[in-house]
Amino acid sequence: MSIRFCTLAIHAPYRKRARQLAKDLAPNQLLVLTDGGDEFTDLANVLALAHEPSGPMAIDYLRDAKLDGAGGGASAYHDKRFAVKETLQRATTAVFFDAASRVMGKLKPISFAPGLSLQGEHETVAAHLERYGTERTEAFRALANKLYVDLNRAVWCN
Repeated sequence: MSIRFCTLAIHAPYRKRARQLAKDLAPNQLLVLTDGGDEFTDLANVLALAHEPSGPMAIDYLRDAKLDGAGGGASAYHDKRFAVKETLQRATTAVFFDAASRVMGKLKPISFAPGLSLQGEHETVAAHLERYGTERTEAFRALANKLYVDLNRAVWCN
């Protein structure tokens, strides 16, 4: 099994944070999906791939005037999946870190069972929709019916 770490770093504040994350993870490889790949050329453990926000909320992200690194990038969160996809084309396991994450100390060897592995707090899709988007509930129910998924048992992945 090969493991590679990945992140999404769009705009200067996130690229700066991703550089620090790369240093924290060194010598481990980090794939960075970014709009500024030239900023990573001096880091031997980074593979920087060009990316423009293209997820469902990208238009909001591109128009957002608050791109200061203080939450203004939330509209691009859908694009994190592209970082995972690119990483899985190069390794059997992708571990996604938010660009603002820090890794303190040396990483211990890790292994994962096949499938999706989630770390941190979890909630069901139904619970998430109840708190953050009741207007989307019907669309999610329709999709869940087509996929034979119970929204009260399916885990929401932030």
